[in-house]
Amino acid sequence: MRGVTGAATALGFSVAAGWAVATLVVGPLLRLGWPRATNYRGRELPVVLGAAVAAPVAAVLAVEALTAWVGGGRLGPPLALALGALLVFGAGVYDDSRPWRTHGLLPQLRPLLRGRLTPGAVKLGALLGAAALAAAGAGVGGLRLALGVPLVAGAANLWNLFDVAPGRAVKLFLPAALALSVPLALGEAPAEARALGAALGAVVAVFALDLRERAMLGDGGSNLLGFLVGAGLLRVLPAAWLAAVLAALVALHLVGETLTLSRLIRALPPLRWWDELGRLPPSGDAR
Repeated sequence: MRGVTGAATALGFSVAAGWAVATLVVGPLLRLGWPRATNYRGRELPVVLGAAVAAPVAAVLAVEALTAWVGGGRLGPPLALALGALLVFGAGVYDDSRPWRTHGLLPQLRPLLRGRLTPGAVKLGALLGAAALAAAGAGVGGLRLALGVPLVAGAANLWNLFDVAPGRAVKLFLPAALALSVPLALGEAPAEARALGAALGAVVAVFALDLRERAMLGDGGSNLLGFLVGAGLLRVLPAAWLAAVLAALVALHLVGETLTLSRLIRALPPLRWWDELGRLPPSGDAR
C-alpha cells in the first residue's frame, strides 16, 4: 500500500508541476506571439503551446535526473528521456520554421532516393534518434529494441498527423496518457511516469487555448506528446503487444497517406463526437 501511495503522490506532483509551469510560461509565450502559422480555418495563430508543454516536461525530468544523481540511483533513464524529448521538440520546431514543407511520410522518403534532403526527412531522422534514446533509457534490447524504436518514432509522427484540427492532438493524448500513467507509476519507470504526468498537467493548462483557436501546438508540441506516449508503451508492453501496436501505427500512417485520418474520425460517430466537442463551429469566430 505504501508503494501505491508513493507512486500516486509522485505522479500527482508531476501533474501539478506540469500544470503550474505551463500556466506560468504560456502567458509570456502568447505575448511574444512568435512563431506564427495559419490554421485550417485560415487564421494566423501563434505556435507557442508546444513550448508550454516542453518546458514542464524538461523541468520534471531535470529534477528526476538530479534526484537520481544525488541519491545514487540510475541517472541514465531520465537523462536519455530528456534528451529524446528535447530532440523531438527541436525537430518539430525546425520543421515548423521551414518556408516550405512536404507533408506525408512517402513524399519525405522519395526525394532521399534522388539524393535530396527535405526538412521532413531531417525530422524523421531526429524522431528515430530520439526513439533510440528512449529505448536506451528503458534498457531494452533484442526484439523489444527492434520493435520499440520504430514504435516510439511512429507514435511521435502519428500525433503530428492528428494535429490538423484544434484540440484533436490533446484530446487523443489525454486518454492515452491516463491509461499509461498508472502502470508506469507503479512499475519501474519513474522517468516515463514523471514526464507523462508533467505533459498531462501541461496540456490541461493549455487545452482551452488550443481548442478555441487562440494558439497552436505546432509540430514540436504534437511530436512531443506522441513521443511520450510511445516511450510509455515501450516501458509497459511485452514484445507481442509492441508488435501489435506497431502494426496499428503502420496502418494508421497508411490511412493518413491515403484516406486521411480526419475522414476516418468523421466516419466513426463516437470519435466524431469527441473530436468536435468544444470546438468552434465552422463559421464561428474565436474572438
